[in-house]
Amino acid sequence: MTCVEGSAYYWQRYQTGLLEAAALYACSQCNAPSIGLVYADSNHYRADLIMNNLDVEPRWIPEAGPGKDYPEVPPTIASTADEAHRCYSIKAYRGAIALARAALEATAKDKGYTKGGLQQKIKDMTDDRLLRSNIGEAADQLRNAGNGVLHADDFEEEDSGGPDNMDPENALWLLDEVLLEVYQSTAWLALIKERAEAARERQ
Repeated sequence: MTCVEGSAYYWQRYQTGLLEAAALYACSQCNAPSIGLVYADSNHYRADLIMNNLDVEPRWIPEAGPGKDYPEVPPTIASTADEAHRCYSIKAYRGAIALARAALEATAKDKGYTKGGLQQKIKDMTDDRLLRSNIGEAADQLRNAGNGVLHADDFEEEDSGGPDNMDPENALWLLDEVLLEVYQSTAWLALIKERAEAARERQ
C-alpha cells in the first residue's frame, strides 16, 4: 500500500498525547483505494510523515471481513469456506451461500464422490454414513439454496425462507457442520485413538 501524496491529515487529537492521523492509500497491485488510520505521538506535526514512516500497519477502512480457520480441512476447501464467512460478514449473502455450496461440492469430490450432480453426491455420502442423515437432508437444502443464487432467480434479500432457499447464517452453520463431520472430527478421533494406543503401550 502506498500513501497518496497530499491526502494525509489529522483525524483527531486525544488528551493522552496521541493523535489519530488518516490518509488515502493505493494498493500497490490493483491501485484500489483504502483509508488508513494511525495513532501517533502528538509531537509529530506533519501527518504525511506519520503516514509514510510507520512502525505499525494502519487500521484499514474498509476493514477485511472476519473469516474462519479450518485447520484439518484441505486448503482449497478451507479457503472457500473462509471466504464464505467473509462474504457473510460484509452482508454479501448471495456470495456466502454460493461459496458454501461450492465448498460442499468440493468436499464431496475430495472424498471420491464424483458421479452425478451434487444431489446424488450428497445422497451417496449419506448412504455411506459419511454424513448423518439429518445433516445430509440439510445439505440438500443448501444445494437448493445455492442453485437459486447461482441462477439469480430464487434468492430474496429480505425473506430467504422459501422451500428452495436458506438463511445465509444457517447455510454457513451447515457448511461448518459438514466440514466438522467429514474432516475435523475424523482427525480428532484419530488423534485420540493414537494417544490411547500409545498410552497402552507405555503401560
